[in-house]
Amino acid sequence: MTQLLSDIVYFVAYQENDGRDPFRVQLTHSDRERPKLLREQNVLKQVDYIFLSKVAKVENYLTMLYYGASLAHIALVVGALILFQTFC
Repeated sequence: MTQLLSDIVYFVAYQENDGRDPFRVQLTHSDRERPKLLREQNVLKQVDYIFLSKVAKVENYLTMLYYGASLAHIALVVGALILFQTFC
């Protein structure tokens, strides 16, 4: 998630992502085309959806803990999700 947001910052700034801190990126010129492209392609909405789905997963795990699921059970569920995402 962090890498995706960093790439968006560098994309808008017309710079290569060379591993520097994205909070220190300086805009050399203002151009409205790249932010417009991000809006038209709904990129930020998709990033928001990814972020919210990750938050929902964390909330589900916390709920499972609250209702008595063991950490081993939650680890098993998380491991299964990772395997499912890897092979599908």
